[in-house]
Amino acid sequence: MPIFPDLDIDNRKDNPMNLILPGYETLWRVVLRCYLELTSRQHGSQDEWQRIVQAFADRPTPETLGMDKTGLTAKRLAREALRLYPPTRRVYREYQDGEGQTPERWVQLETANQMGKIEIVDFMPFGTKPFMCPAKRSLSGKLPFGYAMVALLVGVLVKETRDMWEVQSPLPAKEIPLATGREDYADLLLSRVF
Repeated sequence: MPIFPDLDIDNRKDNPMNLILPGYETLWRVVLRCYLELTSRQHGSQDEWQRIVQAFADRPTPETLGMDKTGLTAKRLAREALRLYPPTRRVYREYQDGEGQTPERWVQLETANQMGKIEIVDFMPFGTKPFMCPAKRSLSGKLPFGYAMVALLVGVLVKETRDMWEVQSPLPAKEIPLATGREDYADLLLSRVF
């Protein structure tokens, strides 16, 4: 609501969150793992981490994201979650050319031109031109979308569950990265703290 104060959130057709939030294969995996790191892995700095993302969720601005700050910020927490748990690690897609053939990833990949540079022929990377990652972009030139969404969603989850709910599922020791498979943590439970 702070981002879109005039938005009718009950209008499913016009609510942009209905386009953004179903990122099952990407965004939500990162959000879940970041949430688990900040709440359930017994890190010594958990309280500080939770305070930082909650502050951003309460007031999502470039300042609370920590755009130009040094030290620990909501942006850096989101960035670390994205580094540890890249959202596309388990996303597999296939490219088919106009003739219905699916070239192997490196077949006819490059040809040398006269200047000694390499031209990409059949390689379709995501995250470089012309297939730029939408999460790299900024909202109105201020907030980088990917970092802001991870920090915002984790901040809201932390705020709504802190001191009231706890994870009831075995997790690996904090020194071991969380699993990143599609079905990992499907049996995760939150229990009410009384």
